[in-house]
Amino acid sequence: MGLLILGSALSWAETRRYVRYVRQAGIEQFLNVFSVHKDAQSVPLVWGDEIEYTAVYFDHSRRVVRVALVASQLLPSLQGRGDFIWTPEFGDYMLEGLPFEPFSSELSQLLGVEEFLKSRRQSLSEALSAVNPNIVPLSISTFPRLGCDRFTEPPAATSGEINKSVFIPDDMINTHTRYRCIELNIRERRGERIAINVPSN
Repeated sequence: MGLLILGSALSWAETRRYVRYVRQAGIEQFLNVFSVHKDAQSVPLVWGDEIEYTAVYFDHSRRVVRVALVASQLLPSLQGRGDFIWTPEFGDYMLEGLPFEPFSSELSQLLGVEEFLKSRRQSLSEALSAVNPNIVPLSISTFPRLGCDRFTEPPAATSGEINKSVFIPDDMINTHTRYRCIELNIRERRGERIAINVPSN
């Protein structure tokens, strides 16, 4: 999700004053980086991965599965565990894990990727289990019950002040300023709530 630092975010009205500057500075930055690297040759290949994990709570006695709103609480304890970087995502049930250092194209590194991925998942599993033994990390594109009745653990009320959604509670949004501000600014820019409806026919 890019660089995340703590601070105060601008409202949409405040942001509009800087749109031209940001656009111009972005173009200049791209041209400067391109100019520095355009003649580079024999640059070693480095690569990495980003895996987004969903923290899922299993209530075995009731046979119910919910997303666990624990990412903000868990993130500080994950930093420094293994050769991984952990970053927040929009949902407070989502964590993104990536390697601390990029991989090279050496065969030994390619052969070690699977063990590295297992180690990262194991590290996250242990951290989640310490919060609650019924919470596990899944690598799924989206949680199937997202937006249904009582799909979060702990349960959270919808129609909050940030996203004003009848499906998604504000408590589901990560507590980092960036994510709550994104939601507010999208609504302010559009002049209405976000509505993504699936046609019925």
